[in-house]
Amino acid sequence: MGDFLDATWVDGWLREAFTQQAIALEQRPERNINASLREFEYQAHYLNLLELLASQLNVPNITLGSDVQQPAVNVDLILDVGKLPYLRHPGRRSPGGTQRLETQL
Repeated sequence: MGDFLDATWVDGWLREAFTQQAIALEQRPERNINASLREFEYQAHYLNLLELLASQLNVPNITLGSDVQQPAVNVDLILDVGKLPYLRHPGRRSPGGTQRLETQL
């Protein structure tokens, strides 16, 4: 868990969420928030939340393996469209009237 919490994006996300909630819900002064950030209070709250969830939910163990046991499958193309909005039914107006892009493969 330590390596995960040390990831820049995770630490930044936890700091931001903690700061926003400390201001909105507790009206903490900025100097108190800064002291709490230096003491990693935001990580403590996150770990407590995970512990609470783990005690209430049946969370399965997940193992990520780094060794590939099967050979890779050769492919000609990998197309990652991400969150690209596309028309599933060309000619129909999309819900909400938003603009969409037509993707044809």
